[in-house]
Amino acid sequence: MILKRNKRVEDLYYVQIFRIQEEIQSLNKRMKEIQDLLQEIKRSLREKKREIVPVKLKKKEAIKLLLQKHGKLTSSMLSQLIGLSRTRCNEYLKELEEEGIVTSEIRDRKKYYMLK
Repeated sequence: MILKRNKRVEDLYYVQIFRIQEEIQSLNKRMKEIQDLLQEIKRSLREKKREIVPVKLKKKEAIKLLLQKHGKLTSSMLSQLIGLSRTRCNEYLKELEEEGIVTSEIRDRKKYYMLK
């Protein structure tokens, strides 16, 4: 009789162990799904960063075309012609200057930009 009870208790433990193992497998599967989702989000964010770059390039191209057409312009003039803030326009001009595409000169307390 005691052996039968021990066998029954032992069987219950095995059932509990089996259920716990199933839960662990389910949790592992869910963790894998979450990791895959995170990877997809990271890829999506990288692609969005790549999408932003062409806008920047378009604005730089617009600046180059305006400087080619007008010769010398200040950042204020360029920002009004392109429709950007003067600060953002200055950032693009600084990058163009570092790339060696644009030069600048200061006259009458104003900084004029021109193509090299």
